[in-house]
Amino acid sequence: MKTKVVILVIALLSFYSAQTKHYNTYHLPDEIMPVELVYFYANPEGSIINLFWGTATEVNNYGYDIERADDNYSFAVIGFMPGHGNSFSPKDYFFADTSITTNGIYRYRLKQIDTDGVFEFTDTIDVTINSVDVTTEKILIPGYKLFQNYPNPFNPSTKISFEISVTSQVQLKIFDALGREIVTLLNSELQPGHYEYSFSTQNIPDVARPNSISSGTYFYSISIDDGKKKFIETKKMTIIK
Repeated sequence: MKTKVVILVIALLSFYSAQTKHYNTYHLPDEIMPVELVYFYANPEGSIINLFWGTATEVNNYGYDIERADDNYSFAVIGFMPGHGNSFSPKDYFFADTSITTNGIYRYRLKQIDTDGVFEFTDTIDVTINSVDVTTEKILIPGYKLFQNYPNPFNPSTKISFEISVTSQVQLKIFDALGREIVTLLNSELQPGHYEYSFSTQNIPDVARPNSISSGTYFYSISIDDGKKKFIETKKMTIIK
């Protein structure tokens, strides 16, 4: 993504203290980066291609158009993900492309849109789908593993297990087929070992489900950060009622 710059009209602020009766001068940075993208990659699962991206900071970020192209490089919008507006902490995004119907090369890019309509495109990433194998540029990191949930399909509960090799900050989240977060099952620092967590459709906060959870395909995604590298993997699961 190209670097964009917002010029601050006020380069410094003066603050008057009534107690000490003097002025303290605070300098603000001359420029800030509206959206600082730190990663963007694809993780295919069969005929579904999961897209992940993350930001370090966001300023006036309206959101992202997700665009896909085939071999002729004709990009079309396949979805939209709202941004976090103004944020100075890391944010992670996820989008599942469930409309893959044929084999071939699929190209993805993000169109990041500011609240004032200004936009920038990310670099393009390629994913190849064929009847035997799925290839992408993603490199798996040894020492971490996310297992398929069991039972699957399920109703109302299932178990999700994973392994980590070093002490890491771990997040485990559930998403619907549109990439909307349903619930965060875990957000903690864990020691090396094998872990298992239960997910039940009966324990989802009401705020996350204006309507009841319906039958269909859902996704669970794990993010593991050991301070040196970050591992993210997603698998799909099916809820039946």
